[in-house]
Amino acid sequence: MREGHRGRFLFSAGICAILACAPLFGWDTAASAASAEGFEGLEYNPAAVAAARSVAVGLAAGFGGSDDYTLSVLLSDSLRLDYACEAAAKTARLRYGLAFPRDSAVHFGVRASADLMDFRMSQIDLATGLLWYPHRYLALAATQEHLIEPLDRRYVFGAALRPFTDRLTLFVDLGFDGDFTTVQPALGFRSEPLDGVRIDFRADNDLRDFIVAASVAADVFRLDLSLAGDFALKSMRVGAGVRYDLRPSRSILPVGAKVLHLRLDRPIDPGSGQRESVYNLDTLVARLYQLAESPRLETLIVSFESTAVLSIDVLEELVEAFTYLKRRGKRIISYLDTTYSEFDYLAAAAGSTVVVAPYALLPLVGVGSRQLFFKDLFERLGIEVEYARSSEYKSALDRFLRDSLSEENRRQLEEFLGSSYELILDVLVTGRGFSRQRAAELVDGGPYWSENAAQLGLVDEVLYAQEFERRYLEDSFAAELSFREFRGTNWRRPRIAVVKATGTIVSGQALSPWDRLATRRYITDDNLIPVLEHLQMDSRVRAVLLYIDSGGGDGMISDKIWKAIMELKQEKPVAVVMGRLAASGGYYLAMAGDRVFARRTALTGSIGSFTYKLVIAEMLERLGVASDSIRYGENAELFSPFAGLSERQRDKLLELNRSFSDHFYRRVAESRSLPYETVERLGGGRIYSGERALELELIDQIGGVHAALQYLERELGLSPGQYDLRYYPEWNMLLRLILQELGTSGRDRAREMLPLAALSRR
Repeated sequence: MREGHRGRFLFSAGICAILACAPLFGWDTAASAASAEGFEGLEYNPAAVAAARSVAVGLAAGFGGSDDYTLSVLLSDSLRLDYACEAAAKTARLRYGLAFPRDSAVHFGVRASADLMDFRMSQIDLATGLLWYPHRYLALAATQEHLIEPLDRRYVFGAALRPFTDRLTLFVDLGFDGDFTTVQPALGFRSEPLDGVRIDFRADNDLRDFIVAASVAADVFRLDLSLAGDFALKSMRVGAGVRYDLRPSRSILPVGAKVLHLRLDRPIDPGSGQRESVYNLDTLVARLYQLAESPRLETLIVSFESTAVLSIDVLEELVEAFTYLKRRGKRIISYLDTTYSEFDYLAAAAGSTVVVAPYALLPLVGVGSRQLFFKDLFERLGIEVEYARSSEYKSALDRFLRDSLSEENRRQLEEFLGSSYELILDVLVTGRGFSRQRAAELVDGGPYWSENAAQLGLVDEVLYAQEFERRYLEDSFAAELSFREFRGTNWRRPRIAVVKATGTIVSGQALSPWDRLATRRYITDDNLIPVLEHLQMDSRVRAVLLYIDSGGGDGMISDKIWKAIMELKQEKPVAVVMGRLAASGGYYLAMAGDRVFARRTALTGSIGSFTYKLVIAEMLERLGVASDSIRYGENAELFSPFAGLSERQRDKLLELNRSFSDHFYRRVAESRSLPYETVERLGGGRIYSGERALELELIDQIGGVHAALQYLERELGLSPGQYDLRYYPEWNMLLRLILQELGTSGRDRAREMLPLAALSRR
């Protein structure tokens, strides 16, 4: 048997042995109506079932003597089967809990239980419960038990307190009979002195009985030990149980595989809002930094099975993460199949070992930009361009006005693309060990076939995929790398909201309801401002991370969104992360953040404005199309494509554009605390790399989402395990906005039809 297969067999056999032996021991839980979470709610408060989503399966038992024992099976947080023998009487009780809403500070739950060995509908036991987290350190609860049997009805009111730490919980329950004539107190605590180690205690039955429980977590497995009885020590109950959780718990012991395998068969998306996916750049990078701190992980194997890195910002983020992994002593082995990009190769080159497929082309060619110009075509067609712009640096109109790059635009493009070229050289120098001169020579000499690349030292091995798997995967017991979020405490934890704004900035009224709200191709006042306003009012959201990837668009809409961001940051910290580009209107939004982050290769700036129209009157005339007009007001056709501009109208257009540019400059000066004269000098449409923008104080820090989250953690005084990271808009919020929009659109259409209906009646 191969060593890898033998390891798999022994691991599986060990897990099966643990699960098989668990029912031989005893198990009790020490919680309360207010401190219970997940499956514990089946015993103490059904509303607590909604407070966690963890247990996949659990096996346990209680043993108090030869005729006093309980065997338990947990199938989820909400389903539990107990087989009990007490004084020769045997029962098989099934308990099921339903609680909602799951994502809320207030939970309501119902529990039903019945004896399957003597099942009668009339004997089903029902209970209800409420659980409220008014604060991350306080929980309040109320339950009503035995609803069908009035004589046995019981009420429990509980409170739990965490004295300024998540590692200690104090709780008290007050139980009342149906007529509130007697009260039975219970109290206890739950503590987690070390990650993965927990100690619980509960005293109840008028404080005559006790439960002491301890548990140790190892990744997704948790071993529970318990001792229960009375303080007089006349009866005792001991035992253990084992659980498998859907989400791993933090452990004091090194856990997990020594070798992890990451398969990439589609592009990594920096604009994704899918939290539980390694194709979301945020999630992947967070996972890589998490793995860097794992003492058990030795090797990360990355398979580029298709083009995965499509943009320079994704490359830069992966290079930094891989470099950090190597600094922490981890080995990164990458395999590039026949289809991959230059950026895929460079990401792999930032690791330790690069393996490529035979006869594959390594597309190392550098970076560049080529633009098309339509001036001559427009002249031939008879299309005239009327325009106004801040300066020659606002170059978006050059494609209509020139037949080549202007000197101003050439200089700024050279500076911007230079930062991307320097990143490529940095990877070859630090990742592959070349001198800077040799790295530049290799870029100039590319692309290369894989065999030639191996001779030049750009890659380490050339292997077919099957050979690579046999050498690096089969014998290493490699586990698949997936999204992993440690299960934390489930009280009302603070949230950091992530909002991703990508695409062109346009007015929502110009789009369909779906495009203005749900698509990621546009940033509109309708799909962003309501989200920002919601986050401003949501007390659970403590900070906001706003990711912006936009080249700009409508200036008025940009100003409206800027105002919403400014109002939001009056209530809570706002960190802004620039994507591949945040220029013009994109920078207008980004500058509003408390702290602005950009990767060194990001395109930003373009502070200024332009306006234009294409006049097609001459073209129509050449085609034999004549036009005539009637107008009241000298400027009635100022924006018409069928009429050119008079000198007075051109002056008016220049004045309008100059006024908005001045407004933009003042917004930048206000947002970035810069003198107006400095902004005016930096503006005019000039673009900058993130690296240059940092020197000019247009941004605050080089970094991406990971760096921004670290900043917000410091601002809030939180560690990564003490808050929830949520992407907005959430599906329920998005659905509400869409339904509201559809309703509004329907009313608008009805109003539009009223005059037509009145006319038809005449």
